[in-house]
Amino acid sequence: RDVARVQGKSYGLADRLSKMIPFEVGMTLEKAYEQEEILRDFLKVDEEAAEIWEMA
Repeated sequence: RDVARVQGKSYGLADRLSKMIPFEVGMTLEKAYEQEEILRDFLKVDEEAAEIWEMA
């Protein structure tokens, strides 16, 4: 969410993206990307979300 705010992206987009990342001990962005197909699909179709992810 912080990255999205700095980039001037909407809070709704940041919130939607962050909710796709599992909340568990030791979770990293890399692990989330590998484990969550819905996250990978979302990043492929939403350019702004992909920009947030890239910077994060």
